[in-house]
Amino acid sequence: LDHFVVAKGESEALFGAEASQTRESSANAPATDVDAADAETRETSDAAGRDAGLRCLVFELLSHSLYDVLRATSFRGVSLALVRKFSSQILHALRYLKSHGVVHLDLKPENVLLCSADRSRVKLVDFGSSRWRDESVGETYAQSRFYRAAEVLLGLPFSYPADVWSLGCIMVELHGGKPLFPGRDERHQLAKITETLGGVPADMFAAASAERRATHARAAAKPLFEKGSDEKDDALGSETSRTKTNASESFAKPHGSRPLRTIIA
Repeated sequence: LDHFVVAKGESEALFGAEASQTRESSANAPATDVDAADAETRETSDAAGRDAGLRCLVFELLSHSLYDVLRATSFRGVSLALVRKFSSQILHALRYLKSHGVVHLDLKPENVLLCSADRSRVKLVDFGSSRWRDESVGETYAQSRFYRAAEVLLGLPFSYPADVWSLGCIMVELHGGKPLFPGRDERHQLAKITETLGGVPADMFAAASAERRATHARAAAKPLFEKGSDEKDDALGSETSRTKTNASESFAKPHGSRPLRTIIA
């Protein structure tokens, strides 16, 4: 893996700019203070990378994606041993990204590629949606729907755990052959999540915007439709109360009605 950077306002590509700055910082650091030099190098490198403009990553020619692997099994899934091998490597990749303050934000089987067709070594690719941990994303696209974390669906701040959520979805899909949460849209997506993992925590749901609460009330707040839940209705907003009459929609199934252990079995 290598990279080059297209600087802001310039047409020429600057190859290896960050690596050059890193080596220069290390060369000027005192030899008796290695830890401080490493911290300064990382800070300088990160600052330079954030201001450099468009960064392009260059990979060697890789092989099939994990989605292709599933398709080759007619979507029956792969062995647990192979799931462990793939998952361990992806976790190492995520740990490396975290050490550099990067959130991938589009982890899915199509973005994990085999290094060669006859080996189980894989690489994580496609950083087109990735962000710095502290970067404001606004309404920018984040994560493919089947692998989208609940905090992203609710429009809440998110970080490295969003990638780990996606990995968990991938692990189940690799073994079972089908997506864990195959939502038709964002509302249905959160409904599928609550069917399996239970309701969204009250404080998390309350932290979402009024618009998001209105969108996801039927799925996220399903238990609030029960008798005697007026106090909870007030705590989570009037959107829940307004949707009581629509609680029978086909996708608003009871929380926990599709437990994870049943899906895996």
